[in-house]
Amino acid sequence: IQGGTTKEGIHVGVMSGTVILALKAYAGLDVSGELVRIDPSLPADWRKVSFNIRFRGDRYYFVVTPEKVEVRVDSASEEPIDILVGDLSLTIDPREWTFIGLK
Repeated sequence: IQGGTTKEGIHVGVMSGTVILALKAYAGLDVSGELVRIDPSLPADWRKVSFNIRFRGDRYYFVVTPEKVEVRVDSASEEPIDILVGDLSLTIDPREWTFIGLK
C-alpha cells in the first residue's frame, strides 16, 4: 500500500496516462488530427513495442521495431485507409499487414 492510496485497488487513470505517455513519446503516436500518425523513436534497448488503438471506429494494430513499423487496420469499410508514418503519407488496404521500413 502506497500511503493508503491503493488499498482499494489500482488507479486506472494514472496507469492509462502512463501508457499513453509511452506511446506518444516512444512510438510517436499522434491521433490529434484527421489521420493516425506514428513517428517512432524507441529507446536504444527496446527491441519492439506492440499496441492497438481504436480511432474513428477502426481498430489499428501496430508492431514497432527500430527497423520497421507494421500496421494493420480492421475496418468495416472496404476502402483503403490513409495513415502517416513520420512525414510519409501512406494508403493501406484494410485487414492486411503493411510493413514500412524506417532506415
